[in-house]
Amino acid sequence: MVMTELEKAKLALLERETVVKENAHENSKIEFELRKREIAIEENKQNLERRRMWFVGIGVPITLALVSALPTAIIGYQSNQLAISQAQTEIELEAVQAQSRLQLERELAQSRQLEFELGLLNDALSTNLSAEEKANQIIFLVRAGLLNSLNSEELLGMAEATLEDPTNPMLP
Repeated sequence: MVMTELEKAKLALLERETVVKENAHENSKIEFELRKREIAIEENKQNLERRRMWFVGIGVPITLALVSALPTAIIGYQSNQLAISQAQTEIELEAVQAQSRLQLERELAQSRQLEFELGLLNDALSTNLSAEEKANQIIFLVRAGLLNSLNSEELLGMAEATLEDPTNPMLP
């Protein structure tokens, strides 16, 4: 079988049509894959835009709430710190006042003790007793611990010296 030129041309044309159909089929597959990728990219863009809008929808109100609440929080914190500081100052003032009252009461008690002891000493010395009897009264008061605020050692020494030599009394 010998092919004629017409048959050869038909055969070549048929082969070309087959190749074109195969290429068209390949192109369709490629276009289909490209279109699928374009759709996936578009879906991803829409998802990103949806997320961005969600964050904007949530983020903006949260940011506004935080920004508006911040001054209130700062003022509240400062007020709290001021109240704490004021309470501490009041406590310290009360402590200082209590210490001052205590110190004043101690000084008053010491003053009264001294007045009492001076009264006892004055009574012992101002009576119409002899120097020997006065010395014995002072010795008694010192040994009884009733003349602690005064220089009791010196008083005891003067009273004992008066007892040793009644002619030269150390006490008035």
